[in-house]
Amino acid sequence: MGQRHQAFLIAKVKPHGSSEANYRCIAAYHHQWCYGSLPLRATRRLLTLVKQPENAEIIREEIRAIDGKQKLSDVPCPFASTIVGAAWNVDLSEGNVMLSGVSLENNLLPTSMGCWDGDNNDGITVIDVTNPEDPSYCFLNDAEPLTGEQYIAGYYDIKTIRSILSGTAAGTDALEARSDDAPENVAHAADLEATMQFEKSVL
Repeated sequence: MGQRHQAFLIAKVKPHGSSEANYRCIAAYHHQWCYGSLPLRATRRLLTLVKQPENAEIIREEIRAIDGKQKLSDVPCPFASTIVGAAWNVDLSEGNVMLSGVSLENNLLPTSMGCWDGDNNDGITVIDVTNPEDPSYCFLNDAEPLTGEQYIAGYYDIKTIRSILSGTAAGTDALEARSDDAPENVAHAADLEATMQFEKSVL
């Protein structure tokens, strides 16, 4: 059982014997239970980590280190892979403290795998860290890239989220919790709205 989702870090890297850089995967991660707003929250945490100057410099150095290499290991960028694991498995934000309890080793995927080759129920997240201080990203359920708002629209009624926040929602909300606890619904809606607003600020 699960709501399986994979995350892939990509960057422009020069293949062996070529002077032209192409996109390739530098880190791949499997999460057994990640759907709805959870991939957006994880991406928000990842972007915060990646853009830290010290982390960005290490990621740049890892990308430089694999430039032109003929054969790469399954985990060619261990620091970048560790950051993905931390972002997807640990949330220390107030009111949302979460630690998944899974090990990094068991959830790392070989970077040579196809993006749809994993056991998947709820799409993938792709993050471009060619320039770690200005990363870009998208979500996919099939061949078409999605914004965060487009991705979660498959799970939640966006109009309901905003009506809850404005106090105009009528009846039971259509959110993930399916709860009659109004404060909880409002908190959940506010978190989703904050995630969508964060996305707009970094595009």
